[in-house]
Amino acid sequence: MKVSVSTLYGVGRRLREVVEEIVGLGVRHVEVVDDGMHSLDRRKVRMLRDYASAWGIEYYVHAPFSDVNIASPNRLSRQTSLRRVSKSLRHAGELECRVWVFHPGHYTPLEEFMPGVGWRENIRSIRSVVELAEDLGVTPALENVPEPFPFVLKSVSDFRRFYEESGIEVGIALDVGHSNIIGENLAFIREFGDRIVHVHAHDNMGDWDSHMEVGKGTVDWRAFLKALKDSGYSGAISIESTSGVPESVRYIRRLLESL
Repeated sequence: MKVSVSTLYGVGRRLREVVEEIVGLGVRHVEVVDDGMHSLDRRKVRMLRDYASAWGIEYYVHAPFSDVNIASPNRLSRQTSLRRVSKSLRHAGELECRVWVFHPGHYTPLEEFMPGVGWRENIRSIRSVVELAEDLGVTPALENVPEPFPFVLKSVSDFRRFYEESGIEVGIALDVGHSNIIGENLAFIREFGDRIVHVHAHDNMGDWDSHMEVGKGTVDWRAFLKALKDSGYSGAISIESTSGVPESVRYIRRLLESL
């Protein structure tokens, strides 16, 4: 397993500055959040490719998530969201990124009057995204998203139902902070260990998606990382804390070295 750092903590600052900070931590696996000031375009992709060549960086890309809902029952809104995430996916292909992470859609007030519409549109959208990823040679990873927000896929049971009903072969980006809120960190590994292709690491007190420094909340990191290792996982542990990033990197590195 290797340590990566997400640019999320600096998404309100210039991408160049944040990537240089991450490299300064001795990290060569960078997860670029394709949103905010880090939204990818041709110029940023060229810059990132230059950095990859100069410093040996390997990239992961997190799809945009603000004002994006791939499960919207409104066709125009859903298509707009799909165009946005598809653009991100194409940029990920240009960066030769290892994994492209994306969120499932979320339910809307219309769900009360059209039960099941969000679930159905979510599956349709994910299928189209996965097909595009295959064409581009990029590995897509569907993230488990947090309570109490109305996302479609949050729990182990949600993902179990999704795989059983859709038949879609897509990996999971296991967000430890999100699964910690519902007490399912180890449950995700037990049930979907062979499907996990990426991991987001940040901490919280089990009550809110606070993206705390790793080791400052209630996640049992040693138990989690040992279970992950025993499952055969060899991908990235991507730090998604919004504070204490250098400390989080050191904490995870020490634990990985001790396993």
